[in-house]
Amino acid sequence: PEDFEVLCVVGQGAFGKVYQVYRAMTEEVLAMKVMRKDRIPGKDHAEYVQTEKSILTRIKHPYVVELRYSFQTPQKLYLLLEFVNGGHLYYQLIRQGIFSEKVAQLYAAELVLALEHLHSQGIAHRDLKPENILLDVDGHIKLTDFGLARTMGDSTRETNSMVGTVEYMAPE
Repeated sequence: PEDFEVLCVVGQGAFGKVYQVYRAMTEEVLAMKVMRKDRIPGKDHAEYVQTEKSILTRIKHPYVVELRYSFQTPQKLYLLLEFVNGGHLYYQLIRQGIFSEKVAQLYAAELVLALEHLHSQGIAHRDLKPENILLDVDGHIKLTDFGLARTMGDSTRETNSMVGTVEYMAPE
């Protein structure tokens, strides 16, 4: 952790915070997701953290956020991700209002490509929402937050668990 200078907090989730950090050794600006081990209750939540790291280690795609480093201390887990500086899609919707048809088509096409790649690798995201779609400086999407994702093997082509963000779930 001492290799990184914290610049600011960029987000907070159920298990920890995300910071914008600077690594002088490599002159990189990164997003550091820090999760306190004592706040990861139960087997299921520990499994979510492990699944996120495992998926991010495997996936390399232009529309999926890239994991650069990961490590742990006795008290905390750290995921160092590429820093995507355009904010999340929800923020842009609030700021700009309705997107033009061309912009909406671009975001939709890039999201479909990201999801198609994940599905080809047997991965279901399971928490798709505007807050988990980031925009880079060039206006392209980056899918993030794989904490609720699931790797689907040949024997498990469906999932029966209810996960995700309640506000984005279908009423039925």
